Amino acid sequence: MAVFLVSLLVVLRSIIYHDISDTSAIIALFLLLTSFATGLGCLPGSTYHAGTEKHESTGEAGPGISHDPSGLSELHLQNSSASIQHFLHLINPEQGLKKKIAGALSFIAEIIRNQTFLYFVLNDNQPEFIAGTRFGGDIIRQILPGDSLAEEIREKIIGFTDAKSLRRNSIHIGLHTFPVGASDERGLLIPVSFFNQSHGMLAVISDHNSQQTAETRQLLLESARGLAIMLENHELFYGNGQLKQQQAEFQLAESLFTDFLPDSPPAIRGWEVAQLARYSPEHSGDFHLYLNMPGNRMMIVIGKCSGHGLKAAMFLCKLQTMLGCLAESCNSPADLLNRLSYVMTSDQMHDLFATAAAVLIRAGDRSVSIALAGHAVPLINRSRSGYVEIPQLDPGVPLGLFNKGVEPYKNQNIQLLPGDGILLYTEGVTEFPAEGRERISLEELRQMLDKLPEQSSAVMLDSLARQLKPGNQGQTPVEDHTLIYAKSE
Repeated sequence: MAVFLVSLLVVLRSIIYHDISDTSAIIALFLLLTSFATGLGCLPGSTYHAGTEKHESTGEAGPGISHDPSGLSELHLQNSSASIQHFLHLINPEQGLKKKIAGALSFIAEIIRNQTFLYFVLNDNQPEFIAGTRFGGDIIRQILPGDSLAEEIREKIIGFTDAKSLRRNSIHIGLHTFPVGASDERGLLIPVSFFNQSHGMLAVISDHNSQQTAETRQLLLESARGLAIMLENHELFYGNGQLKQQQAEFQLAESLFTDFLPDSPPAIRGWEVAQLARYSPEHSGDFHLYLNMPGNRMMIVIGKCSGHGLKAAMFLCKLQTMLGCLAESCNSPADLLNRLSYVMTSDQMHDLFATAAAVLIRAGDRSVSIALAGHAVPLINRSRSGYVEIPQLDPGVPLGLFNKGVEPYKNQNIQLLPGDGILLYTEGVTEFPAEGRERISLEELRQMLDKLPEQSSAVMLDSLARQLKPGNQGQTPVEDHTLIYAKSE
């Protein structure tokens, strides 16, 4: 019998899921046919012996025939248990939880008749009804949420179990019997758990015409174990599916950020521009762009958009497109930010917004024009005087955050001397300098830059990064870090 059931299971799994090799499937099919033929050959002899063992004078059953009032002989019990386990194994893993449980309870009700089944899970340490079946008049009916019986059994579960302890798996909840309503019906509460991992509770109610014998209880316990395995597989299937989806989204976001964000700044006469960017695993939204402007000018745009991962990448894609369309027609950083703000608010981008700093530099010219939209204030490194300056700039508000009452962004000009530079950075640099280290203030950042000797832009950024993240150079930051240093020659 065992060979027959195992072979049948292998053959069906090969047909449905196609995850069994052809050789194994053929062997299983051969064993299945052999077992079936052997069973047919033994059937007449078995019938004859069963008939000769019956005591006609007393009507008692001979050896091997049970007096179980429910009709569950030992052989019937084995076959019923195998059928239930087989059905639970073949339930489509892509089905939702409620549909799986409803289908499983309906099949169990076909095997174990004259019983009512209700399944509950623990949600916030409170039992929540999921699905149920009621047998009556040879018809199995579904029990819907809100049913008075479901509410009554829910109260029984609260009285019988400590839901908090059950969720912690710190105690073992055994079988509980309980009366139902004012009738002669009796209930049985069965924990559904997989290796001490609780999934829920199965309530079984028998009417006054059906008794829960020892054999019936054994079958119910085995059905609960089968449900636990099915629910464990459900969590594994959807857990792996969600993990794979997250990994795919991270990979897509990584690819989009790599495509959109420049690896190095373009060359512009009279300036030495360097960048240093390190991204968190989820990409927390840092962006930087270099826009070529008419008249040998370059607009440096640095900022942070809302959202993480794929959401931030898609927002950046849209933001980059808008900046590319507006750049050639804008004469200043404030003009660019004002037009960008208008497009973002008119487009109703809802919860999407961005901070930004736009800096315009011209080839052969040491004057700098800056406009801020809620972004961190840049630092001016006066190399000849040996002093780092915090300019007094209008901070502005983030782009897309407000659609009314926003003051226009303003240009603010700064004149540099030969060797002077401007440091642009995102909030991850100061808010999350390194894992386990508290945020640093703007004054602390100013002092770090002030201590550095005059050197190339790239070396200066590398030295600054070492001060920000001592001993953590090889670690992935918890937030994106972006630094840009533009030095006049």
